Amino acid sequence: MPQRFIQNVPGFQGVANNGNGVLVLPPALRYHEINVFVTIAGVLANPVLAASNLKLKVGGLTVRDMSPDQAIRLARLYKLTPGVGQIPLYFSEPWLADPRTRELFSWDMNGQQKFTLEMTFINPVAGAVGIQNTMAVVDTIRNAAPDAKGVLRPFLRIVKAKNETFVFAGASRLGNTTLDKSLPIRRLLVDSSTGVGSLTDVEVIADSFSLWNQILIGQLVNIFNAYGIDGTVFAMPLVFDFEGLARSKLIAAALEVKLTANAALTATFLNMQEAQAFV
Repeated sequence: MPQRFIQNVPGFQGVANNGNGVLVLPPALRYHEINVFVTIAGVLANPVLAASNLKLKVGGLTVRDMSPDQAIRLARLYKLTPGVGQIPLYFSEPWLADPRTRELFSWDMNGQQKFTLEMTFINPVAGAVGIQNTMAVVDTIRNAAPDAKGVLRPFLRIVKAKNETFVFAGASRLGNTTLDKSLPIRRLLVDSSTGVGSLTDVEVIADSFSLWNQILIGQLVNIFNAYGIDGTVFAMPLVFDFEGLARSKLIAAALEVKLTANAALTATFLNMQEAQAFV
C-alpha cells in the first residue's frame, strides 16, 4: 500500500475552554501533513480564536512549538489558503520546487517513540471550543537512501520550529546575535508586537559575510513574489530557501540579524531548522 492515504485520527483528549488538549497519533507511519479542524460552539471557526499554542512531540520531546496563527500564516506565506477552521501542519513541504524532494522532509515515525499533538485552548466568548476532526496524510513507505555500498539506510530530514524573542527598547537598528544556529536554518519568520510595518529593513550577516544586504521590507516582498511567496503575512519573513530548493539553508558559526524598528517592540522569530533526528 505505497500510495498516500488520509486518516481520521480520533481521540483528542482535554478539548475544553482554557484546556490543554492531547492527541496521540498512530505510530509506524510516514507523515506528510496533519490538518486540525477547529470549531467554536459546534461550527468551524477561526482557530486563532480557539487556541494559542500547539506542540508536536516525539518521545516527549518538543519538535515544533508554535501558534495556530503561525501555522496558518506559514501556509499563506506560500499562497496556500487554509479553509475555515483548518490548521495545516506540513512536513513534506508542498511549496518546494521539485516534487521528488518534498517527501524528504516527511516525518517517518517507524521505530520512533510516542508521537503527540498538544494544543492550548483559550476561552472564546462565542462558545465551547471543539475539534471536528484531525486528518493525517500518511503512507507506509520508509525514508531510506543507499549508502556507499548500495545498502538502503533509514534517514530523517525534518524541520523543527520554535519561537525566540528580541526586544527593541525604542526606534533603532539592532543586531540579534542570540538566535539558535546549532542546526541549519531554513526560515526565520519574524513577527512584531506592534504589527506589520514596524520592521523596515534587514541585513543578515553570516560568518562576517553580509548574506542579505540591507534590504527594505517592500523590496523583499517584491523579490519573493516572483517565487510564489507572499512576504506580507509576517513582519519580516527571512526565507532562506525562497527559491524552493531542498538544498538551500543558512549554516553559520556566527550569525547576526540586523533589523530596523520604528518603535519600541518585541520581535518574535519563528526559527525553522533542519535536523536529522527528532531529539
